[in-house]
Amino acid sequence: MTELFERLMQPVNTDRNALATIVATCEEMLLLAKKGDWDRVYELEQRRSNELTDFFSRPVKPEDSVVVTEAIVRISELNDRLVEMATAARHSVVASAQRDRHMIAAAEQYQSIARRV
Repeated sequence: MTELFERLMQPVNTDRNALATIVATCEEMLLLAKKGDWDRVYELEQRRSNELTDFFSRPVKPEDSVVVTEAIVRISELNDRLVEMATAARHSVVASAQRDRHMIAAAEQYQSIARRV
């Protein structure tokens, strides 16, 4: 567990606990992205979006402002890494699709030549 997560969980504070859940969701999304489980990442993104909307629909208590700021920075860092991974995965899928199209075109060309012979 990260130091930030531990501070968010102590003492019992509903707002801090909600923020800890959001950070944990972001970290889980990153782990799933590393495994290539993009369907689950998408599901968690929907949940995270709802959690963020719920959290920021209320004003931040002055005594929580420092830890909320730190959590926002952490969430932003995790999100940046997740976006980088998603972009790389997208490029990989596009490249794979292009290779598949080229292989199909080559096979079709070969079959066309083989039929004429």
